[in-house]
Amino acid sequence: MDKLIEFTVPVYKTDPELLTRCIKSILDAVDRADIRDLFQLVIVNDCSPNWESQFKAIQSLVTDKGGEIGENILIANHNVNKGLGESRNTGLRYSKAKWVWFVDSDDTLPEFGTNPIIAYLKSGDADKFDIIRCNTDRVDKDGNHSPMYFNTDKCTEVSARDCITDSILYPAASWTKIFKVDSIKKSGIKFPKGFFIEDQVFTLRYLLTNPKIKLFPTSVYEYHEVSDSTMMMDWDVRHLIDVYKYTHFSTRILKDYNLYGDNSRTRELLATLDRYNDSYEKLSTEDKYKLNDLISEFKSNFLDYLNL
Repeated sequence: MDKLIEFTVPVYKTDPELLTRCIKSILDAVDRADIRDLFQLVIVNDCSPNWESQFKAIQSLVTDKGGEIGENILIANHNVNKGLGESRNTGLRYSKAKWVWFVDSDDTLPEFGTNPIIAYLKSGDADKFDIIRCNTDRVDKDGNHSPMYFNTDKCTEVSARDCITDSILYPAASWTKIFKVDSIKKSGIKFPKGFFIEDQVFTLRYLLTNPKIKLFPTSVYEYHEVSDSTMMMDWDVRHLIDVYKYTHFSTRILKDYNLYGDNSRTRELLATLDRYNDSYEKLSTEDKYKLNDLISEFKSNFLDYLNL
Protein backbone atom coordinates (compact mmCIF):
# COMPACT_ATOMS: atom_id res chain seq x y z
CA MET A 1 0.00 0.00 0.00
CA ASP A 2 1.73 3.12 -1.28
CA LYS A 3 -0.94 5.71 -0.48
CA LEU A 4 -1.96 7.30 2.79
CA ILE A 5 -5.65 7.81 2.10
CA GLU A 6 -8.28 6.90 -0.47
CA PHE A 7 -11.42 8.96 -0.96
CA THR A 8 -14.31 6.89 -2.35
CA VAL A 9 -17.14 8.86 -3.98
CA PRO A 10 -20.12 6.84 -5.26
CA VAL A 11 -22.05 8.67 -7.98
CA TYR A 12 -25.66 8.18 -9.05
CA LYS A 13 -27.89 10.95 -10.47
CA THR A 14 -25.96 13.66 -8.60
CA ASP A 15 -26.28 17.14 -10.07
CA PRO A 16 -22.96 17.76 -11.93
CA GLU A 17 -22.56 21.08 -10.13
CA LEU A 18 -22.86 19.43 -6.71
CA LEU A 19 -20.55 16.61 -7.78
CA THR A 20 -17.96 19.14 -8.93
CA ARG A 21 -18.26 20.96 -5.61
CA CYS A 22 -17.60 17.66 -3.79
CA ILE A 23 -14.59 16.61 -5.89
CA LYS A 24 -13.10 20.11 -5.77
CA SER A 25 -13.29 20.12 -1.95
CA ILE A 26 -11.36 16.83 -1.87
CA LEU A 27 -8.68 17.98 -4.29
CA ASP A 28 -8.35 21.28 -2.43
CA ALA A 29 -7.87 19.37 0.83
CA VAL A 30 -5.18 17.24 -0.83
CA ASP A 31 -3.36 20.35 -2.03
CA ARG A 32 -3.57 22.08 1.37
CA ALA A 33 -2.14 19.03 3.08
CA ASP A 34 0.51 18.58 0.36
CA ILE A 35 -0.27 14.89 -0.16
CA ARG A 36 -0.61 14.74 -3.95
CA ASP A 37 1.63 11.67 -4.03
CA LEU A 38 -0.11 10.05 -1.06
CA PHE A 39 -3.79 10.14 -2.01
CA GLN A 40 -6.15 8.13 -4.17
CA LEU A 41 -9.58 9.22 -5.39
CA VAL A 42 -11.95 6.51 -6.61
CA ILE A 43 -15.12 7.83 -8.24
CA VAL A 44 -17.64 5.02 -8.65
CA ASN A 45 -20.14 5.52 -11.47
CA ASP A 46 -23.06 3.39 -10.29
CA CYS A 47 -24.55 3.28 -13.80
CA SER A 48 -25.69 6.88 -13.37
CA PRO A 49 -28.14 7.97 -16.10
CA ASN A 50 -26.51 11.42 -16.37
CA TRP A 51 -22.95 10.11 -16.25
CA GLU A 52 -21.89 11.83 -19.49
CA SER A 53 -22.47 15.31 -18.04
CA GLN A 54 -21.05 14.23 -14.68
CA PHE A 55 -17.87 12.87 -16.28
CA LYS A 56 -17.36 16.05 -18.32
CA ALA A 57 -17.64 18.11 -15.15
CA ILE A 58 -15.13 15.87 -13.33
CA GLN A 59 -12.69 15.87 -16.25
CA SER A 60 -12.83 19.66 -16.59
CA LEU A 61 -12.24 20.15 -12.87
CA VAL A 62 -9.31 17.71 -12.71
CA THR A 63 -7.69 19.37 -15.73
CA ASP A 64 -8.13 22.82 -14.20
CA LYS A 65 -6.43 21.54 -11.03
CA GLY A 66 -3.42 20.43 -13.08
CA GLY A 67 -4.14 16.72 -12.72
CA GLU A 68 -5.41 13.91 -14.89
CA ILE A 69 -7.63 10.88 -14.53
CA GLY A 70 -5.27 7.96 -14.16
CA GLU A 71 -3.17 6.55 -11.34
CA ASN A 72 -4.31 8.74 -8.44
CA ILE A 73 -7.79 9.60 -9.72
CA LEU A 74 -9.70 6.56 -10.91
CA ILE A 75 -13.15 6.03 -12.43
CA ALA A 76 -14.81 2.69 -11.62
CA ASN A 77 -17.87 1.95 -13.77
CA HIS A 78 -20.77 -0.34 -12.84
CA ASN A 79 -22.64 -1.85 -15.79
CA VAL A 80 -25.84 -1.88 -13.74
CA ASN A 81 -27.02 0.16 -10.78
CA LYS A 82 -25.86 -1.72 -7.67
CA GLY A 83 -26.61 0.79 -4.93
CA LEU A 84 -24.53 2.80 -2.49
CA GLY A 85 -23.34 -0.19 -0.46
CA GLU A 86 -21.86 -2.08 -3.40
CA SER A 87 -20.34 1.17 -4.73
CA ARG A 88 -18.43 1.52 -1.47
CA ASN A 89 -17.33 -2.11 -1.73
CA THR A 90 -16.02 -1.31 -5.22
CA GLY A 91 -14.03 1.59 -3.81
CA LEU A 92 -12.47 -0.72 -1.24
CA ARG A 93 -11.50 -3.23 -3.93
CA TYR A 94 -9.59 -0.53 -5.81
CA SER A 95 -7.87 0.81 -2.71
CA LYS A 96 -4.10 1.09 -2.57
CA ALA A 97 -4.17 3.19 0.60
CA LYS A 98 -3.86 2.64 4.34
CA TRP A 99 -7.06 4.59 5.10
CA VAL A 100 -10.37 5.05 3.29
CA TRP A 101 -12.82 7.92 3.61
CA PHE A 102 -16.30 7.45 2.12
CA VAL A 103 -17.57 10.80 0.85
CA ASP A 104 -21.12 11.29 -0.47
CA SER A 105 -21.18 12.98 -3.86
CA ASP A 106 -23.28 15.96 -2.71
CA ASP A 107 -21.24 16.64 0.45
CA THR A 108 -17.93 18.46 0.93
CA LEU A 109 -14.78 18.59 2.98
CA PRO A 110 -14.44 21.97 4.74
CA GLU A 111 -12.12 24.68 3.50
CA PHE A 112 -10.41 24.59 6.88
CA GLY A 113 -10.21 21.54 9.10
CA THR A 114 -8.82 18.66 7.05
CA ASN A 115 -5.14 19.42 7.64
CA PRO A 116 -5.23 18.29 11.30
CA ILE A 117 -6.86 14.93 10.52
CA ILE A 118 -4.48 14.22 7.63
CA ALA A 119 -1.52 15.15 9.83
CA TYR A 120 -2.88 12.75 12.46
CA LEU A 121 -3.23 9.94 9.91
CA LYS A 122 0.46 10.39 9.11
CA SER A 123 1.38 10.01 12.77
CA GLY A 124 2.36 6.78 14.43
CA ASP A 125 -0.49 7.12 16.91
CA ALA A 126 -3.15 6.70 14.21
CA ASP A 127 -1.68 3.33 13.24
CA LYS A 128 -2.86 1.88 16.56
CA PHE A 129 -6.52 2.31 15.55
CA ASP A 130 -8.94 0.81 13.04
CA ILE A 131 -11.39 3.72 12.91
CA ILE A 132 -10.97 7.47 13.35
CA ARG A 133 -14.37 8.91 14.28
CA CYS A 134 -14.53 12.56 13.21
CA ASN A 135 -16.79 15.46 14.00
CA THR A 136 -19.15 16.72 11.29
CA ASP A 137 -21.03 19.89 10.39
CA ARG A 138 -24.56 19.96 9.05
CA VAL A 139 -25.02 22.57 6.29
CA ASP A 140 -28.58 23.69 5.53
CA LYS A 141 -29.85 24.97 2.16
CA ASP A 142 -28.92 28.54 3.16
CA GLY A 143 -25.32 27.56 3.90
CA ASN A 144 -25.64 27.77 7.69
CA HIS A 145 -23.40 25.38 9.64
CA SER A 146 -24.28 23.53 12.84
CA PRO A 147 -22.28 20.79 14.63
CA MET A 148 -23.47 17.19 14.54
CA TYR A 149 -22.94 14.32 16.99
CA PHE A 150 -20.36 14.18 19.78
CA ASN A 151 -19.03 17.22 21.60
CA THR A 152 -15.50 16.93 22.92
CA ASP A 153 -12.28 18.89 22.53
CA LYS A 154 -10.04 15.89 23.17
CA CYS A 155 -8.75 13.02 21.09
CA THR A 156 -9.75 9.98 23.06
CA GLU A 157 -10.13 6.24 22.60
CA VAL A 158 -13.59 4.71 22.97
CA SER A 159 -14.68 1.09 23.15
CA ALA A 160 -16.64 -0.65 20.41
CA ARG A 161 -19.21 -1.66 23.04
CA ASP A 162 -19.84 1.98 23.95
CA CYS A 163 -20.18 2.82 20.27
CA ILE A 164 -22.75 0.06 19.75
CA THR A 165 -25.05 1.50 22.41
CA ASP A 166 -24.43 5.19 21.72
CA SER A 167 -25.72 6.34 18.32
CA ILE A 168 -24.66 9.94 19.02
CA LEU A 169 -21.09 9.01 19.90
CA TYR A 170 -20.99 6.65 16.91
CA PRO A 171 -23.71 7.28 14.29
CA ALA A 172 -24.28 4.89 11.42
CA ALA A 173 -23.27 7.27 8.61
CA SER A 174 -20.01 6.06 7.07
CA TRP A 175 -18.82 9.56 6.23
CA THR A 176 -18.39 10.31 9.95
CA LYS A 177 -15.37 7.98 10.09
CA ILE A 178 -12.10 7.21 8.37
CA PHE A 179 -11.45 3.45 8.21
CA LYS A 180 -8.23 1.48 8.08
CA VAL A 181 -8.51 -0.50 4.84
CA ASP A 182 -6.67 -3.63 6.02
CA SER A 183 -8.88 -3.89 9.11
CA ILE A 184 -12.09 -3.87 7.07
CA LYS A 185 -10.72 -6.42 4.61
CA LYS A 186 -9.49 -8.73 7.37
CA SER A 187 -12.89 -8.57 9.10
CA GLY A 188 -14.64 -9.83 5.97
CA ILE A 189 -17.45 -7.31 6.61
CA LYS A 190 -18.89 -5.67 3.50
CA PHE A 191 -21.64 -3.17 2.85
CA PRO A 192 -24.83 -5.08 1.99
CA LYS A 193 -25.89 -5.00 -1.66
CA GLY A 194 -29.06 -3.24 -2.73
CA PHE A 195 -29.87 -2.04 0.77
CA PHE A 196 -30.98 1.56 1.16
CA ILE A 197 -29.85 1.81 4.82
CA GLU A 198 -26.59 0.00 4.17
CA ASP A 199 -24.65 2.14 6.68
CA GLN A 200 -26.71 0.93 9.64
CA VAL A 201 -26.11 -2.75 8.88
CA PHE A 202 -22.40 -2.28 8.14
CA THR A 203 -21.89 -0.17 11.29
CA LEU A 204 -23.33 -2.72 13.68
CA ARG A 205 -21.70 -5.74 12.09
CA TYR A 206 -18.27 -4.07 11.97
CA LEU A 207 -18.49 -2.88 15.57
CA LEU A 208 -19.09 -6.48 16.64
CA THR A 209 -15.53 -7.29 15.44
CA ASN A 210 -14.30 -5.02 18.28
CA PRO A 211 -12.26 -2.49 16.27
CA LYS A 212 -10.09 0.09 18.04
CA ILE A 213 -11.71 3.52 17.73
CA LYS A 214 -10.32 7.03 18.23
CA LEU A 215 -12.46 10.16 18.51
CA PHE A 216 -11.05 13.16 16.64
CA PRO A 217 -12.71 16.41 17.75
CA THR A 218 -12.07 18.62 14.71
CA SER A 219 -14.98 18.99 12.28
CA VAL A 220 -13.65 17.58 9.02
CA TYR A 221 -16.79 16.88 6.96
CA GLU A 222 -19.77 18.91 5.74
CA TYR A 223 -23.08 17.07 5.39
CA HIS A 224 -25.38 19.05 3.09
CA GLU A 225 -29.08 18.63 3.81
CA VAL A 226 -31.30 17.82 0.85
CA SER A 227 -35.09 17.90 1.04
CA ASP A 228 -35.59 14.91 -1.31
CA SER A 229 -33.39 12.55 0.71
CA THR A 230 -34.78 9.02 1.01
CA MET A 231 -34.60 9.31 4.79
CA MET A 232 -36.91 12.34 4.63
CA MET A 233 -39.62 10.75 2.45
CA ASP A 234 -42.38 8.26 3.14
CA TRP A 235 -40.99 4.77 2.59
CA ASP A 236 -42.43 2.44 -0.04
CA VAL A 237 -42.42 -1.39 0.00
CA ARG A 238 -38.79 -1.61 -1.15
CA HIS A 239 -37.64 0.70 1.65
CA LEU A 240 -39.91 -0.82 4.28
CA ILE A 241 -38.64 -4.38 3.87
CA ASP A 242 -35.07 -3.10 4.34
CA VAL A 243 -36.12 -1.18 7.46
CA TYR A 244 -37.90 -4.27 8.80
CA LYS A 245 -34.82 -6.44 8.22
CA TYR A 246 -32.47 -3.90 9.78
CA THR A 247 -34.55 -3.23 12.91
CA HIS A 248 -35.14 -6.91 13.62
CA PHE A 249 -31.53 -7.83 12.89
CA SER A 250 -30.27 -5.03 15.17
CA THR A 251 -32.72 -5.80 17.97
CA ARG A 252 -31.66 -9.44 17.91
CA ILE A 253 -27.98 -8.48 18.08
CA LEU A 254 -28.45 -5.98 20.90
CA LYS A 255 -30.46 -8.47 22.93
CA ASP A 256 -27.98 -11.30 22.33
CA TYR A 257 -25.18 -9.06 23.66
CA ASN A 258 -27.31 -7.70 26.54
CA LEU A 259 -27.13 -4.20 25.05
CA TYR A 260 -30.83 -3.61 24.41
CA GLY A 261 -32.23 -1.10 26.90
CA ASP A 262 -31.99 2.51 28.01
CA ASN A 263 -29.46 3.78 25.46
CA SER A 264 -29.53 5.95 22.34
CA ARG A 265 -29.04 3.04 19.90
CA THR A 266 -32.16 1.32 21.24
CA ARG A 267 -34.09 4.59 21.17
CA GLU A 268 -32.98 5.13 17.57
CA LEU A 269 -34.27 1.67 16.67
CA LEU A 270 -37.63 2.37 18.30
CA ALA A 271 -37.90 5.71 16.46
CA THR A 272 -37.16 3.92 13.19
CA LEU A 273 -39.93 1.42 13.96
CA ASP A 274 -42.32 4.32 14.54
CA ARG A 275 -41.41 5.67 11.09
CA TYR A 276 -41.92 2.18 9.68
CA ASN A 277 -45.39 1.90 11.19
CA ASP A 278 -46.40 5.36 9.93
CA SER A 279 -45.27 4.52 6.39
CA TYR A 280 -46.91 1.09 6.52
CA GLU A 281 -50.30 2.63 7.28
CA LYS A 282 -50.03 4.78 4.15
CA LEU A 283 -49.53 1.77 1.86
CA SER A 284 -52.28 0.50 -0.39
CA THR A 285 -53.86 -2.84 0.50
CA GLU A 286 -52.01 -4.47 -2.41
CA ASP A 287 -48.65 -3.13 -1.22
CA LYS A 288 -49.34 -4.31 2.33
CA TYR A 289 -49.84 -7.83 0.99
CA LYS A 290 -46.56 -7.56 -0.96
CA LEU A 291 -44.69 -6.38 2.12
CA ASN A 292 -46.17 -9.08 4.34
CA ASP A 293 -45.06 -11.74 1.84
CA LEU A 294 -41.52 -10.32 1.88
CA ILE A 295 -41.53 -10.30 5.68
CA SER A 296 -42.62 -13.94 5.78
CA GLU A 297 -39.78 -14.88 3.41
CA PHE A 298 -37.30 -12.92 5.53
CA LYS A 299 -38.43 -14.60 8.77
CA SER A 300 -37.93 -18.03 7.24
CA ASN A 301 -34.32 -17.11 6.36
CA PHE A 302 -33.47 -15.00 9.39
CA LEU A 303 -30.37 -16.96 10.38
CA ASP A 304 -28.95 -16.48 6.88
CA TYR A 305 -29.55 -12.76 7.25
CA LEU A 306 -27.63 -12.63 10.51
CA ASN A 307 -24.65 -13.93 8.51
CA LEU A 308 -24.96 -11.37 5.66
